[in-house]
Amino acid sequence: MGFYNLQGEKITQGEWSKMFRSGKREVSKDYAVGLGGSEFMISTVWLGLDHRSPADLVEGEGLPVIFDTMVFPRKFRDSDEIETETDWLDRFSRKYSTLEDAKAGHLETVEMVRSGGLDG
Repeated sequence: MGFYNLQGEKITQGEWSKMFRSGKREVSKDYAVGLGGSEFMISTVWLGLDHRSPADLVEGEGLPVIFDTMVFPRKFRDSDEIETETDWLDRFSRKYSTLEDAKAGHLETVEMVRSGGLDG
């Protein structure tokens, strides 16, 4: 497992820890309503830790996977308060190696939600 900055350059664990604690991990965050009326939060963040599969690591293939887009369903309560659900088992997730791919993938995911691709 390696540690990487936003540009995909290898860094030390101490450098990663300092960057991670700074709270500047968010790449993009949007809210979207799907065709069925369900509301979602789409969040893309810098992880800084390589999330490649064990098979990829053994074979030494590919760039480090250091960004993640997740989609969280939101649920309307009786009080009209919006509360993020806490069941993490069925979450959409898409991972990326570069900041540019993460930004583009985030926008694609927002459009997928709006077009009903994740509406429950």
